Amino acid sequence: MIIGLIGGAIGLIVGVGAAVLTMGVWGILFGLPFILVFGWVYFKFIQPIFSQSNLLKTGEPATATILEVSDTNMTVNENPVVKLKLKVQPKAGASYETEVKTLISRLQVGYFQPSQMINVRYDVNRPEKVAVESIGATEETVDTETKKQLEDMLYKINERNNDILASGTMAQATIIRSWPMNINVNGNNPLMGFWLEVKPEGESSFEAEVKGAVSEHSLPKFQPGSTVWVKYDVNDHLRVTIDHS
Repeated sequence: MIIGLIGGAIGLIVGVGAAVLTMGVWGILFGLPFILVFGWVYFKFIQPIFSQSNLLKTGEPATATILEVSDTNMTVNENPVVKLKLKVQPKAGASYETEVKTLISRLQVGYFQPSQMINVRYDVNRPEKVAVESIGATEETVDTETKKQLEDMLYKINERNNDILASGTMAQATIIRSWPMNINVNGNNPLMGFWLEVKPEGESSFEAEVKGAVSEHSLPKFQPGSTVWVKYDVNDHLRVTIDHS
């Protein structure tokens, strides 16, 4: 990133300088928009990334829950810059909400989903300044309030899935994408998120998101491209769950 910025800055300076030497005032007017655009991109996207890098070295550790994820339509070396709305829970003190733009690997896009727990560091003097440290929250950093939130979330997911299993219609589905939510259930069984293409018999296929715990020994069966059995609500195609039976 640094090499690219230096190269871009040198190219901009040389280009504007050449325009000024050959065109005078018109060269300045010609180069000014490029300078403004470069400055806007730097201060809007690049400078916050550098600030986060420094914050990761000096900030206080905390956990955070992703509330919303949105695309900034910017990439660096083919890796996207995303905007996250977070609920941050410091080790001491009340939780609070803030937003942060962060660069993530294109291979980890699926991990950054609403309700995902992440580790962050924040500026104690300006708590709204947050940097993403890692995906998933370790046991040492999860406080009582966060554990209660996780338990409530698991209860709601389990209740919803059981309701669909009791009254839903069976169908086959193909796993398009999967991602761990970094929460284990009943031992080392991970809570997973899935994006499925459901293929009901005699109906058009549709796509839906599913969340549920998977046995650690069965994980190889739940990879992108795998076929699984699901149950779905015929009146609401957003209500789908995997049938483990």
